[in-house]
Amino acid sequence: MVVDDSRIVQIQMEKILSDTDFEIVACCGSGEEALKKYEEYMPDVVTMDI
Repeated sequence: MVVDDSRIVQIQMEKILSDTDFEIVACCGSGEEALKKYEEYMPDVVTMDI
């Protein structure tokens, strides 16, 4: 799951991870949205712009 308030950074992360074995299950623009989606998808890895 990619968490970043910048859509441009989200797209860059999608490109970086596209040639790997990782599957992006969700992109979130806020921490609140990420918490909701985390419960739904239970991803193994979360990238964040903290």
